[in-house]
Amino acid sequence: DRHDWYVDRGDNTGERRYVIDFYNGEASTTTNGDRKNPNMALPSMFLDVRPALDDVDSVQDRMKMFVRDAFPGIYGFMGRKNGADL
Repeated sequence: DRHDWYVDRGDNTGERRYVIDFYNGEASTTTNGDRKNPNMALPSMFLDVRPALDDVDSVQDRMKMFVRDAFPGIYGFMGRKNGADL
């Protein structure tokens, strides 16, 4: 299920559009002693949230997220080196 959300990030850039995909996860159950109780199942879902590619800033944000996820050690080192919290 896909949704578009408009978010004001509070950085004086105005609203930005984000694409949010919802995916069903596996049904989970809670335990009561040794018995599993399917009537007490908790909802499970996965979210994929990313900036929509509407402008150059959004493309840059998406690239930063990719680099951060793909190369966490390098991204953390670059943030410390520049004195910024990326």
